[in-house]
Amino acid sequence: TETPKPIASTTKMVTALVVLKAKPLQRGQQGPDITLSANDEAIYHSYISQGGSVYPVTAGEVISQRQALNALLVMSANNIADLLAVWAYGSMEAYLQAANAYVAENGISHTVISDASGFSPKTTSTAADLVRIGQLIMQDPLLKEVVAQKSLTIPGLGDVPSTNILLGDGVVGIKTGNTDEAGGCFVIAVTHVVDGEEITIIAAVMG
Repeated sequence: TETPKPIASTTKMVTALVVLKAKPLQRGQQGPDITLSANDEAIYHSYISQGGSVYPVTAGEVISQRQALNALLVMSANNIADLLAVWAYGSMEAYLQAANAYVAENGISHTVISDASGFSPKTTSTAADLVRIGQLIMQDPLLKEVVAQKSLTIPGLGDVPSTNILLGDGVVGIKTGNTDEAGGCFVIAVTHVVDGEEITIIAAVMG
């Protein structure tokens, strides 16, 4: 169906793309450091209390932009989605304005971004739009590398697996999502050889 529905954490694909529009980063770069505030720690605890996916943070801690993007797309950390959005645009309101302008500019016409993490059921899209967003992710060399990671090594936690448990055997990305309102959502990228040429197939499942 092309009726827009909640998309859960697949929203974070848009977050990554829009953050990089404001704060460009290349493969191999860590980017600027981000110092976490008491408010960032409070948001972390708020998502824990609601059963959301999180990356552990404490006020005064410093992480790089690349570390934050890893946590966003591999661990699917809701608190890091909010952190990056406000860090890149100064406020959540400014981020949401930029995000909705971005999807409109890219012809992604059935998508409404109401938050950075997808925890809100008011963030909605269609499968066709999610495929287009997935294409934009895979066209960015840095994000293509990030979504292919099977795990992250997190201080104090050790190796933390990607939420995308299908990675490998040709699966090279992209993003999972799950909330009560959205059900299970998944945007997948798979490499496949056709007539001797490797192509990438992108598909989306909702609900």
